[in-house]
Amino acid sequence: MNKHDVLLSVENDTEEKIKMVEALERLEKNKDFQKVILDGYMRDEVLRANSLLANHTIKAQGKRTDIIEMLVAVSTFGEYLETIRALGASARYQKANPVSIEE
Repeated sequence: MNKHDVLLSVENDTEEKIKMVEALERLEKNKDFQKVILDGYMRDEVLRANSLLANHTIKAQGKRTDIIEMLVAVSTFGEYLETIRALGASARYQKANPVSIEE
């Protein structure tokens, strides 16, 4: 791969990360996404599941593991969104401050 190909590959990757973070930003402004995902799933469902962990019936039925797995899933999804934000911020910085490859 020559230098031009390397720069083109980096540029394409940077643009794709910027497109992803822009898409996420649009989603996060969408009232339905806020209601269903951010509020309904990532906040309210987490609070509901967390309160179930102390429920004696849930403990007696051995269902705490299921609840913990759901909480892990929400956490994993939140981390995915945070990764998109971080990679997008980095890509925006790279685009604003390009680095040239010296011969």
